[in-house]
Amino acid sequence: MPQPVIRARTEQDKEQKRQRLMSAAMDLFIERGYKIPTVEMIAERAGTSVGTFYLYFKGKREIYKIFQGEGIDILSDMIFRGLAGQYESAREKLAAAAASYLHFYREYPEYYGFISLIDPNGPDETRDGGTRIRKIVDVTTMAILRRVEAVITEGVQTGEFRPMDPWKTACALWGMIDGFIIMEERSKTRVIGMTLDEIIAHGLETAFSGMTNRGGASAGAGFDGPVLPVSDRTDKRPGT
Repeated sequence: MPQPVIRARTEQDKEQKRQRLMSAAMDLFIERGYKIPTVEMIAERAGTSVGTFYLYFKGKREIYKIFQGEGIDILSDMIFRGLAGQYESAREKLAAAAASYLHFYREYPEYYGFISLIDPNGPDETRDGGTRIRKIVDVTTMAILRRVEAVITEGVQTGEFRPMDPWKTACALWGMIDGFIIMEERSKTRVIGMTLDEIIAHGLETAFSGMTNRGGASAGAGFDGPVLPVSDRTDKRPGT
């Protein structure tokens, strides 16, 4: 009967080593501005050998892609949960989605770095579109955009929004919020004298002004809509 206990302990030890490697890699990615560290660097930080690293991962790029997948999963979960609330208008739903994205950026800055284009001149290996995990990231991103598209379609059908192309509008709104956050990353919001919250709120109000059907339903809520609580972090960094 002791055999299963021994196996369970071995599996637990394996998982602990894997998590140590993941945690070490996360620290090194952040310290190096998301440039991929060498396997030797990761193994040394984790207190293991290079051979041990290859027992768990095919290479350094695999860890990077795993972090990308984890990040997009957290983001999509937060946005879908934000959209699942009770709202009186499509405008309120879109504001909630934007609030969820901003909350993700602030609550999970390490994962934001993995799923966003921090350095357009960075190594190709960090932007490889041919891997399985990269494809999962793309599929999940598309699912988020399709959900936003559905909200806009709903607004057009109810008369809240004027007739428009919901897909193009969803992509434009996503790109706008993404761009504002990149401005924050590059300290441009400080230069222009506006906080990230202020510029997102103004951007949404400007977008909603152009989208609203003046003869249709009134939607008074802007970016002051519901935001996920700051303490509601559902995922932990690897190894914690």
